[in-house]
Amino acid sequence: MVTAGMSRNISVATILLVLAVPFAAAAKPACWLYTHPATTTPGQAVSLRWGTTNTFVAFINNRIGVITPNQVGSRIISHTATTTYTLTALGPDGIAECSTRTAQSSGSPAVAIDAASLRATSTTPIITGTTTGLSSTERLYVSIISNPGPARSSVSGWAVRTGERWRFSVPGTRALERRSYIVSVATCPYYSSATGCSKVLGTGVLRIQ
Repeated sequence: MVTAGMSRNISVATILLVLAVPFAAAAKPACWLYTHPATTTPGQAVSLRWGTTNTFVAFINNRIGVITPNQVGSRIISHTATTTYTLTALGPDGIAECSTRTAQSSGSPAVAIDAASLRATSTTPIITGTTTGLSSTERLYVSIISNPGPARSSVSGWAVRTGERWRFSVPGTRALERRSYIVSVATCPYYSSATGCSKVLGTGVLRIQ
């Protein structure tokens, strides 16, 4: 049987035990944010990437808006002027902010296709060319499409860049027919898929004889 005195002793012991256990400090919110490439030309696609931890609300300025907290995210964007993006993350123990700046360069990037590579005798041609004013981490996506019609065919893929030179080889399993094709070369942010290639900078006509 528990007496009143024993009950008081138990209650006091319980209170002392609770007070002795330290409360866990709330984790501070953290964030990271960056763009790639860091320098672009007007209208060029940019990959904006971010992440937050210990956050219950997070948002990015410049019309990006509210983002999902405690997750990694990204968006393909473009702009016509130097822009600074700021991510604000609110957590149980304060606010975290991080920023990134995408600079606008004055020159316009260009992609050229070597004329000689557009006159081919092989059905697995190698298309080559040069780049000007393009970030070293920018990727090139090459599309080769035949003239419209019932027998229309196409081949596409990533070009290999070495300095200011690039090349794209049609694989043997995708041999082309002897006809004319439209060649287009688009620029793509490093982290994007082919769907993120928003700007075609080079075009030409491939003739396979």
